[in-house]
Amino acid sequence: MFDQARALESAQKDSEVYGATQLQRVVSVAATSQETLEEPAVVTAAVGSKCFFCGYSRHPRLKCPARESVSHKCHKKGHFAKVCRAASTTTTSASVSRDYATLAAVISAITPKSLSSAVVRVMIKGTEVDCLIDSGSSKSFIHPDVVQRLSLATHSLSEKVAMASTNLSTNTMGFCQVNLKVSGQEYHGVRLTVLPQLCSEVILGQDFQRLHGSVTLEYGGELPPLVVCGLSILKVDPPRLFANLTADCHPFSSKSRRYSYDDRSLYKICDE
Repeated sequence: MFDQARALESAQKDSEVYGATQLQRVVSVAATSQETLEEPAVVTAAVGSKCFFCGYSRHPRLKCPARESVSHKCHKKGHFAKVCRAASTTTTSASVSRDYATLAAVISAITPKSLSSAVVRVMIKGTEVDCLIDSGSSKSFIHPDVVQRLSLATHSLSEKVAMASTNLSTNTMGFCQVNLKVSGQEYHGVRLTVLPQLCSEVILGQDFQRLHGSVTLEYGGELPPLVVCGLSILKVDPPRLFANLTADCHPFSSKSRRYSYDDRSLYKICDE
């Protein structure tokens, strides 16, 4: 009986020592994880010899494949989603709309305030975007972020576009054909070239403006309207009918010549 009691006491002490060793290992790993910028708030506990950041076999923290990963559940850095114990968050349409609204606000903020008098709101696929009416642009363009946000179908096209300075140029990323609604008027099949780093979400250039006889932009200045016509007026004096005749030349009249029957018959045969 005494031997059994001593064996039970020895087993209990060994169990306490083993539990303390496992606790020290967990604390050591948690201290090492502080080296990263942001660590997960909730992670799975260590089970056996597996890493509780990635779920694979235990290894040094610096060699963990999940060290730079972001969990899809808690959106925090340092562990995989399969070992994350945080409550999963479902992406709703409202959150997606907020992301799109934020993206639109960022793009709209790029448009300089000095161009606000030439910026109008246009409708593409039921969504309003900022549009710059640019008479100095030969083509119409659209920002690639707008193409992605509205899920517009694009066609491959790569060409170089020169800016105001010939030393500045960039390459296009394709083009798309969309239906526009500008100031209540609808346009179908408008071609917009996808160009990165635009100063506005959409730029309508001369290719679009030529659909109208003229495009008027109100600036509110004090001087009268300035009309610049892109078509030059040809000023040519009408030609004189008798420019080669001298001053002493006088007109005269002559009677019609009467042809004989034989002559008229010959001329008729020649005409036929």
